[in-house]
Amino acid sequence: LGRWVKVNLVVEGAKPTACNTVFIGGLPFDIEEESLRHFLAECGEITSIRWGEDKESGDFKGYAHVEFKEAGEAAEKAVAMTGTNLMGRRIRVDYATESRGRQES
Repeated sequence: LGRWVKVNLVVEGAKPTACNTVFIGGLPFDIEEESLRHFLAECGEITSIRWGEDKESGDFKGYAHVEFKEAGEAAEKAVAMTGTNLMGRRIRVDYATESRGRQES
């Protein structure tokens, strides 16, 4: 309670200026960080992966936000991978834009 969280909005189709973060949905529930890093290796250097987790149970929700070191081409390459099969699941990749932090209630 009273904690600030960083929120990224998903912007389908439209590329925000200087975007270096993408939303990846439809991830397999048993995926590990190394597998996702390997899958996106050709896109560019990844600086962080934030896994979507249930705030009550901590269970993985099947999505992540991936931040690349360089804005621009890395995110474009990742978004081009939408519909690709990863460990038996078709993934969805979209540009994400930062939003101001909001307070949890």
